[in-house]
Amino acid sequence: MKEKKKKKTGKKNQTVWRLILLVFLCLVHVSSFFLVKAVVDIKVLPSKYSTIVAGVLIVLNLFVLLVALKRYAGGFTRWATLILSLLIIAINSLGTYALPYYKGRFEKMFVPIPDVTELYMNVYTLQSSGYQSIDDLGGKTLGIQSDLDFENQQAALDDINSQLGDNTVITVEYEDFYTAVDALYAKEVDAILINEMYADIIIENADYPDFDTDTILVAQITQEVIEEHNRPTEYTGDVTKSPFIIGIAGNDNFYSKPSTKGRTDANIICVVNPNTRQILMITVPRDSYLPIGGDTKKMDKLTHHSIYGVEKWRDTIAYLLGYDVNFYVRINFRSLIDVVDALGGLTIYNPYAFKSTKHQVWDKEKNKAVWTRYSYKQGTITLTGNEALLYVRERYALKTNDMGRNEHQAIVLKALIDTVTSKEVIGKADALLQAMAEKFITDMKPDQIYSLIQMQLNDMRSWGFTSYSLTGKTGQATSYAMGPKSTKKFSMVFLDQNTIDEARVLIDKIMNNEVISETDLTK
Repeated sequence: MKEKKKKKTGKKNQTVWRLILLVFLCLVHVSSFFLVKAVVDIKVLPSKYSTIVAGVLIVLNLFVLLVALKRYAGGFTRWATLILSLLIIAINSLGTYALPYYKGRFEKMFVPIPDVTELYMNVYTLQSSGYQSIDDLGGKTLGIQSDLDFENQQAALDDINSQLGDNTVITVEYEDFYTAVDALYAKEVDAILINEMYADIIIENADYPDFDTDTILVAQITQEVIEEHNRPTEYTGDVTKSPFIIGIAGNDNFYSKPSTKGRTDANIICVVNPNTRQILMITVPRDSYLPIGGDTKKMDKLTHHSIYGVEKWRDTIAYLLGYDVNFYVRINFRSLIDVVDALGGLTIYNPYAFKSTKHQVWDKEKNKAVWTRYSYKQGTITLTGNEALLYVRERYALKTNDMGRNEHQAIVLKALIDTVTSKEVIGKADALLQAMAEKFITDMKPDQIYSLIQMQLNDMRSWGFTSYSLTGKTGQATSYAMGPKSTKKFSMVFLDQNTIDEARVLIDKIMNNEVISETDLTK
């Protein structure tokens, strides 16, 4: 009787265990399905990794199934299988949650080129005037430009006067915004109204180097501008098989958002060949005197060209180098700080020691820009985010001024690409993705970006980098941004045609799958 009872109890226990294992088996199957789906949906991982994940899960699922169906299984086997099932379910669930999470983080890095951008019209008064807000300017004189930015000015004036009611401002017209600034300093007017982009131009020139401290911003009118000239990329090739060109524009502004119009203070053209794994980085001086969009009747320094839209800047580069810019990427300097800090610093080789002049950096504790300077030793050094920023901004303390700055920008960009494409970056992925969120404007499609990442993860081959800088002589010339009647001249760089021709030869080699050697660089 006891033996029959034991057998009956044993069979009952076996049945209960099998039911438990079958339940867990179902959960293993379901969680495995969702994990494989998440791996496929993320699009970043190459297909071989998806196959490996699926293969491992199939083996584990079969093992649990065999144990669950086995008629007699020892206690150790049961418990081991149960624990294994729990681990598989936990790992699958974690992966199913984490992969879409990181995919979302990754997609937030890139912002499409906006059809509508924000433009700021600013009202400035002298610090000594005592005016603190737009309400103080009722019935006062306001300097505006007669031949420049008319529509934006008028919209801003309407907004200002609507705030002031019957006591509106009295406008005084000047040929250009520079003349308006002269009038403000001479106290001919109480305030001036100018586009914020033009205010940046004033600050960078020696006539009014302290404009930002001599004046006070009493009002800022935000306007939305439809970008009629922006067009989607016409590149139809496979970015993993065909060479392409990316134009990288760096914006010298801590506070600008991706949708804000602005200048390009760093201009780097990257020619990428995925077949030979080469990247040619061509730096173009920001003050290069070039026709806007290729229109020789509209000459200005390159940093001003993007004021008229992304396409004008791209068309200028195409006119200069003889190749279309297939993709456009814009970042601002604060993005560089965040990315470098997320990487734990950036190691570079600095060709010579120097001490920077004073520049603004970002104080994270105060949440604002502050002025400082740094010293850089010769040799291999590791830069913080702020140190990297000053390294790419400095020109006055360098032996070759603008050309030296171009060299530094290429050094930092190469180090960034090297670091981000290395295996070590995997452990810093979360911090890096947070730092890069919504920092890049680009017209490169997500599928094209995914394809490049898949290609790199598939074989982790290293890339060859070659940098080349266009050079020229500094001189004086008028600026189209000042207005058609302005005769004021500014410092410009007149590019050496020999360096332009050499850059075109190097681009031809990259585009035709040739490998560039040191002897090709005849700077």
